[in-house]
Amino acid sequence: MKLCTIPWTILLNVLQVTVPGAFTLLGLWLKARMHQRAKPDLNRTITRNEKVKPILEQILFELQATRCCEWAVSNGDITLSGYHLQKLSILTEAVKDGVEPIQPLFQLIPISQFNRTIEGLRKSPYVVSNESIVQDDLAALNLNYDIVTTVEVRIHGEFNKWTGILRVAWDAEREVTQQEIAFLKLKAAQIGAIKN
Repeated sequence: MKLCTIPWTILLNVLQVTVPGAFTLLGLWLKARMHQRAKPDLNRTITRNEKVKPILEQILFELQATRCCEWAVSNGDITLSGYHLQKLSILTEAVKDGVEPIQPLFQLIPISQFNRTIEGLRKSPYVVSNESIVQDDLAALNLNYDIVTTVEVRIHGEFNKWTGILRVAWDAEREVTQQEIAFLKLKAAQIGAIKN
């Protein structure tokens, strides 16, 4: 009795076709699964904001600030040449009594408006700025909303990835102490630990 033997060339041809096809199907399935998980969930967003807001209010109270907000970066639009136009938006804001919130106005602002802040945060985990001394477009924008002294602190999320900016502002010139900066770094870490 003779066993049926398949020539090796036929077996190799079958494997060359089926293995890449199987990996392609697996890749498509994984991509669809990840896309499904990445869909925004309104309830999750509302819950996250409800957790961030008390932290911002505590900062506002402890440091007697005018406003405190969490900024996030998004890729926004893509130009025809394929360049991503990154943008900043205020996700959550707390303001002292009598101060008009700017959160509705500061949505999807081109990140180029904040070059000074972003460059400073690339070099250091925080930036302190007196907007009445600085002469640039960002200072003019800030002064338009009575933002005179600011502290921006990087927010790091999962895997220590830079995910946002904690910004505290006062409507007057003010010295910011190292103790206050340490407090803000702690609060930025608390915000970064909140899952989306």
